[in-house]
Amino acid sequence: MQALQRWDAFLAQIRDRHAAVIAECDAALAPVLQQLTAGGDIGAVSRQLSMTRSRLMELEGRIEETFQSKVEAAFESEGASGAMVTGEMMKGRRQRRMLEFARDLHEPMVLDRLVRMQYAHAQATQAPLVCSHCRNVMPLPLVGRNMAIRCACGGSTEYVPSDLMKMMSATGADAVAKVAAQAEWRQMIEAEQLQHEQRPPYSLELIMHIERTQIAYYRAYWTMRGQFEPERSDVVREIRAIMEPWYVTRAEYEPAWVAAGRPRSPL
Repeated sequence: MQALQRWDAFLAQIRDRHAAVIAECDAALAPVLQQLTAGGDIGAVSRQLSMTRSRLMELEGRIEETFQSKVEAAFESEGASGAMVTGEMMKGRRQRRMLEFARDLHEPMVLDRLVRMQYAHAQATQAPLVCSHCRNVMPLPLVGRNMAIRCACGGSTEYVPSDLMKMMSATGADAVAKVAAQAEWRQMIEAEQLQHEQRPPYSLELIMHIERTQIAYYRAYWTMRGQFEPERSDVVREIRAIMEPWYVTRAEYEPAWVAAGRPRSPL
């Protein structure tokens, strides 16, 4: 079927171009990030990322636009069944969601790269953090504010971050956490995709699968982010604060979940 071949070729073209735009952005930003290793205004990075994001969104939008304006009619003219047309439409939507995931992850990955470069620079250039009790050298924390750091010997030492560490912490908390949790993030997106491909009412298995992937993502995310913000290092508390609205506004309206006694996975 020629329509199918052209559709698959179009999707491959969009996928390849999407990846190429990201690669072009990364190449353009490489010298900029190097210049920011010791600190500085990240405005140039933000502008480049914004332009790239717009280009990626335009590519993503072409998928459904092209299907509706050309592809659907081409399939019907070749006698494709309604089920096949629907299946190919869903194929395009699945690809779009995966491209959206790649786009959403790109900015955190760039900032994660910058933060790691800045942290390595800070380790190499600033005075080491030495325990005031046993004189043991401790690794620099990711925290961007003054705080007492506890050594393995049990003693506490006051940590005063440099301007670079303060900037790094402010820039990196969300980005580094998202990159650390990218596998769980993708699983959460895929679970939501399963829901979009089905009609309600949804099965208890699907509802709980969505719930578990969300919990897994937020656990991975807050485990890392808590290293930047110790006051938010209680992972269970953070997950509970995020999930409670989901139970109230979404799960509560799922008949299978309510009929099963509103089961909740452990946090």
